[in-house]
Amino acid sequence: MTNDVTREIAVRSIQSFYRINTVVYLTGLSRSTIYNYLNPNSPFYQASFPKRRKIGLRAVGWNSGEVIQWIASRDLAA
Repeated sequence: MTNDVTREIAVRSIQSFYRINTVVYLTGLSRSTIYNYLNPNSPFYQASFPKRRKIGLRAVGWNSGEVIQWIASRDLAA
């Protein structure tokens, strides 16, 4: 049990977040497209796109692993 807890703590400590400019660069999508993908009221909404998370009082970020995984899933589909 202790090993699992230690592993979980290690994984969470190396987890990083990308800000919007990095997500734009990595995905090749525009800012507005990313926000449309996140908006359930938009006709362009994509439930599979990684959700943003609050990382500060006025800052949001995207989990780096989720972004990379989403990019890889799009490459496989193409």
